[in-house]
Amino acid sequence: MAGIMLIIEELERTVPSLTRWRSTGGRDVDWRLIENELGTPLPTDYRALAESYPTLLIDDFMVVTLPAPARERDFVSGVRETAETLQDLAEVDESHGHVPFPEAGGLLGWGSSLSGDQFYWQVNSSEPESWRIVVSGRNDDWWTFDGGVVEFLVSALGRRIDLPGLPAAFPSESPEVRGIEPQ
Repeated sequence: MAGIMLIIEELERTVPSLTRWRSTGGRDVDWRLIENELGTPLPTDYRALAESYPTLLIDDFMVVTLPAPARERDFVSGVRETAETLQDLAEVDESHGHVPFPEAGGLLGWGSSLSGDQFYWQVNSSEPESWRIVVSGRNDDWWTFDGGVVEFLVSALGRRIDLPGLPAAFPSESPEVRGIEPQ
């Protein structure tokens, strides 16, 4: 867990505006409920991020969807809606061969943009730490990142990787973050 906290600290250094949304005592998300409903455990870095932060809106563009305590079923419902949309794309051959989880190698959503881009894990193993990130740009740009959600955020928001299909203005030089708690 110490390594996970180091990568979250790196994210906080990369995006200083993030820290104002950090929970001081943990958020106490019911991971058992979420993982039973989804049929898979979720990666440790993502769980640690969700225990520290609410859903995040970055530069009024990217949404990192994180479950909220007592709202876990809403989170699962959102993940299922994303899977249904991906299934619709797969049925008309517009998903570049990607299918939703629980199909083998299927995608499981964790974020989106306000412009229709989607961010997924590719569930290619029973070990969530080995899952990679798949990005589906709204203009049919599909690409992968070998690493977890927090590492992806550090790399993307720190401008260390190219973000094909995403707006050139994202991320800004000093990304602004807002925490979003469910109503």
